[in-house]
Amino acid sequence: MRRRDLVGVFGGIGILRLLAGTAEAADKVWRVGFLDGGSEAVRRPSFDLFRRGMAERGYIEGSNIVYERRHAEGHFERLPDLARELIALSPDALLVATTPAAVAAKAATKSVPIVIVSVADPVGTGLVESLARPGGNITGITNITAELTGKRLQILKEMVPAATRIGVLVNPDDPNAASQLRYAEAARES
Repeated sequence: MRRRDLVGVFGGIGILRLLAGTAEAADKVWRVGFLDGGSEAVRRPSFDLFRRGMAERGYIEGSNIVYERRHAEGHFERLPDLARELIALSPDALLVATTPAAVAAKAATKSVPIVIVSVADPVGTGLVESLARPGGNITGITNITAELTGKRLQILKEMVPAATRIGVLVNPDDPNAASQLRYAEAARES
């Protein structure tokens, strides 16, 4: 199974748990907001997989579920407005991809359930209290991108032991940047 497929499956499981946990009438039309910091074109295959998985479980788009999608196209500064726009549509849940989008979603609502996917270091970025007990209105899965920064640096040092300087490039607008730099600094010291 490809990583993209796995993300779609886990996102679907998170949303299904939220939808199944309610005592609403069977004829309710569910509204799921999708917020992403990246591009619609890149995310489309994962979202299509998610939509197919939901359809296989009886949630048919246009019939009993509506998806509201917003993509920042890499312009993270747009995420707070996009998150508020989605919240104004009164979604039953938000499916959020990328850490910057999750930070914006958390700032936009304390009551709408948020399911995160493709999010790095949710504890370090303040999204959740802990992985075991996230607290608040956020649940989902995480990747270990930030934690891997240090490991990648260690491997690079082993491959090129004569290297005296190694540059680390991060996007300062990405909330993951601080975590990635902390892990890189820790690896440098070891």
